[in-house]
Amino acid sequence: MTRKDFVTVAKALQGIESSSDRWLTTNLIADSLAAAYPKFDTDKFIQYAMEWPGQPSVQTSRVGLEEILQNNRNKNNS
Repeated sequence: MTRKDFVTVAKALQGIESSSDRWLTTNLIADSLAAAYPKFDTDKFIQYAMEWPGQPSVQTSRVGLEEILQNNRNKNNS
């Protein structure tokens, strides 16, 4: 796959509206791509896929999953 293909996949993931669903799906795909492509930049892919279209870029990391899910729960409960 080329960089353009990876970008296309990440853009498609941006269409998942639920951030927790997007996060889990993105990580599953990123793990698979990393296993198939040794030079694949997992963190960069996840960061790009987790951006909300039209919103400024937000730094995300794999270790922040619990915080993101908790923030979503808090936002949905308010």
